[in-house]
Amino acid sequence: MKVKRTEDGFLVVLDAGDEIIASLREIAANERIALASFTGIGAVSDAILGYLDIDRKEYLKQQYGLESVELLSMIGNIARMNDEPVIHCHVVLGDREMRTFGGHLLQARVSVTVEIFMRVFEGDVSREFDARLGANLMRL
Repeated sequence: MKVKRTEDGFLVVLDAGDEIIASLREIAANERIALASFTGIGAVSDAILGYLDIDRKEYLKQQYGLESVELLSMIGNIARMNDEPVIHCHVVLGDREMRTFGGHLLQARVSVTVEIFMRVFEGDVSREFDARLGANLMRL
């Protein structure tokens, strides 16, 4: 993982083998980031995507990319919950047949590279578990 400070945040380049969510959490902890947004592209394997089933109040999980797949789009944010960074990330993945899959990114391992632009904001926003929905929601 390589991290370079920019005018309003960071450029992050993840290397083959890095896990995306763990890497973002590590950067947020090390840099004491309380509020940020990010976008990224690249290639990953062993991705687990989630779909929040509101009725069951849990994420339905599906694994994609046992082979390398394109990370066509990644967008998300960072906030805090119980003083720990929380990564909220959605992705669109594409396979060799040009099929696409999308959802909440629970985990993914970088297969080639992932390039992330992170914008950091002043202040902080916390997340709180909402039992009605089964999700950690931002509290302003």
